Amino acid sequence: MESIERTSPVSEFEIKALTRDALALKPIAPGASYIALAAIASLKWDFEEVLELNRAGVHSENKVSNFLNAIVNLNFVNRMDLAVEFIQQAFETFGPDKDLVQLAISTYIALADLDTAIAIYQAARPDEYVNGIKGINPEAVAISLKKLSITKQRFSAELKLGFEVLSEHSGRYAALGVDMVTIDHQLECVVINIYFCGTDADELFFETELAQRLIMREDWDPRALSIRFAPVGVHPQNVH
Repeated sequence: MESIERTSPVSEFEIKALTRDALALKPIAPGASYIALAAIASLKWDFEEVLELNRAGVHSENKVSNFLNAIVNLNFVNRMDLAVEFIQQAFETFGPDKDLVQLAISTYIALADLDTAIAIYQAARPDEYVNGIKGINPEAVAISLKKLSITKQRFSAELKLGFEVLSEHSGRYAALGVDMVTIDHQLECVVINIYFCGTDADELFFETELAQRLIMREDWDPRALSIRFAPVGVHPQNVH
């Protein structure tokens, strides 16, 4: 199946205008300026430039918002592995900020690292911030996978294939969601939703591509573990 042709939702004219605005911030908010430039670099899929500008941003202004957006910038080019650097630095500097905890948990689950996601969740639990934490409960995910006899190896392999399809066809990761499907109060399936910037047509394409790869696995059973794609529109946004 041929890849769907994709174009940037932002024109060259708009990129130039965004760059001017980002540079204009530098005298008053150098960190935010670098982070904004990193976001612009992400539109070009230049993850090395994103990484370099992110580092400049968090070093120029030690603010939790800069770290959060640095993580989002790298997630936006599907490099959650590189976002870990900023997650770790942010925890060392700011502790369990509720937005950081939520973003870190979803990022580590996207990397199929449930153990680290659970450790972050458990460390934050006694803290005053935990009452404001929303999103994925990694302990519940792990318990559900165990109930359905889904190994960590299978969970990791199938999730990685999902992100492999997304990256190969220039789909941009936006967020992660987890649903526990029950029938008559009995757990039947864990559904992992990979939210991405795109359209319904992209969703169908990605689902088909992923199914063609998963069907080669002897342990594939979408009745128990289902990796799905969900579009959130074509216009990217930083969430913080």
